[in-house]
Amino acid sequence: MYMAAFPPELTRLIALAMLACAAVARAAEPATIDIDAGALHVDTTANRLLLKPVQIRQGAMSIRADEAWVSGVEINFSNTEWRFSGAVHITFDGGELDASEATAKFLGNRLQTAHATGGPATFSHTGADNDRLSRGRASTIEYNVPQGRIRLAGDVWFSDGRGEVATSAPLTYSLAGRLVDGERVQIRIIEDAVPEAPRSTPP
Repeated sequence: MYMAAFPPELTRLIALAMLACAAVARAAEPATIDIDAGALHVDTTANRLLLKPVQIRQGAMSIRADEAWVSGVEINFSNTEWRFSGAVHITFDGGELDASEATAKFLGNRLQTAHATGGPATFSHTGADNDRLSRGRASTIEYNVPQGRIRLAGDVWFSDGRGEVATSAPLTYSLAGRLVDGERVQIRIIEDAVPEAPRSTPP
C-alpha cells in the first residue's frame, strides 16, 4: 500500500482542519433538554400529548406555560411543533418574551422559531454588554433563533431606552447588533434629564 508523504506545513493544516471539523461536530450535537411538568396526559384518540403546567429548559433557553401539547403520543423535539398557552414565558440569551399563547418549532432537538401572540405580547433584551434595556410589545412577536431576530407585528411599540418607536407596520429587531428595521414609524426621543442650575441666594 502506498502512503503519500505530505510536507510538514500541509500536515499541520490538515490536523487543524480535522480539529475544526471535530469542534463543529461537537457543537452540532443535540443539547440536553430538561422538562418539568405537573401532569402528563396522553390522548391516543386525538393523537396528542399534553403537559400542564410545564417548563422546558435547554441551556440559556426556557419555555414556561400553563400547558403545552404536541401531536403524537411521545415527547419529541426532533422535528415537531409545540403549542403553549396560559402565561407563556420564554427566556433566551439576554432576553425574555411573554405572551398568552405561543407556537415553538423544534428541529434536531433545538428551538428554531417561537411565534407568540397576546394582548399584547412583550419582550425585553439587554444583550452581552448589559448597558441598556431594549423593550417591545405587539400583537404578535416572532423569535427566529438561527437569525437572531425578533419580529413585531400589530400595534408595535419599541424602546431602546433612548427613544421610542410606534408603528402599525412590522418592525424587526436584531439581537446581535441591536438594529431596528421598520416602516411608517413615529419616533419620540427621550432626552436625558438636565438638572437645573443652582439659584443664587439674594443678598
